[in-house]
Amino acid sequence: MMRDLSAGLDEVRDALVELVSEIRDEFGSAPSVAEVLEVIALAMPYGDERLEPVTFPMRLWAQGSKVARQDRGASRVSDLNDASFVIAGHAIDLLIGRLAASGEPMTVARLLPPLAGLLRNLSDDALAGAAGLQAIEAKWSPVRGRRPRLGDVVSIPSTLGGWYVAVVVARNRFGTAYGLFQGRQPTLRTPAPGAQVDPYPVYSDDDEVLHGRWPVLGRDEKLLERFPADPEIFHWPGLAETSAGATRPMSDEEAELVGLADRSYRQSWMSEYLAAKLDAKATGDQ
Repeated sequence: MMRDLSAGLDEVRDALVELVSEIRDEFGSAPSVAEVLEVIALAMPYGDERLEPVTFPMRLWAQGSKVARQDRGASRVSDLNDASFVIAGHAIDLLIGRLAASGEPMTVARLLPPLAGLLRNLSDDALAGAAGLQAIEAKWSPVRGRRPRLGDVVSIPSTLGGWYVAVVVARNRFGTAYGLFQGRQPTLRTPAPGAQVDPYPVYSDDDEVLHGRWPVLGRDEKLLERFPADPEIFHWPGLAETSAGATRPMSDEEAELVGLADRSYRQSWMSEYLAAKLDAKATGDQ
């Protein structure tokens, strides 16, 4: 008999119920265990200092013969909007907080048994294959370098030629926030004094830095003064939120400026695709 490790995690359970319900509403049918795990893996707080260093993307596999048969269909996760990923991130944040209270080192392996227990206790009508879930396994690429620190200046290669320059301005539950300097530089160098900045930092992950594809040019904590200490994310049709949970309404002009009005805005970008996003913005193709 499998031991139930989900006791005392009511808030996490409620968040997972909300997650499954949100995905079901978007799909129009119950999501599979594999689809829910795919969302959770994408929402994992890769920049969270409470968690062991992991690289993006992580993959989560459901163990159990009945689950394996249920999960053979094509994933629909690419059709989801931001709401599901926000809820998943909140659920994992709650789980990490609950388990970290013990003072033991926080590893992904510690998260998986209670996560499996919580999902297994959902009904098959809500989560297809839930009853057959025996365990969850995780896999990710090994970390090859150190995580970027606040004030690190990194270069992002552009397919248009040259480099975008950014400074790491925050690491929180939303991810790693990069404050970007406007334009591109032809060589790897720190920004010139007085270089113009984008007022809205971009949330992403650490993968390209960890694998050496975004070179770290140095560290300059004075550059942090040019960006907000707790960069906001934005919700349609016009609400800004900090990682601390503070919210404020946005004007129509600001909502249009950040891309909420035309739905081009995303709360976070995979570092692998951030350069393409910046290139599209530079050429007016976004």
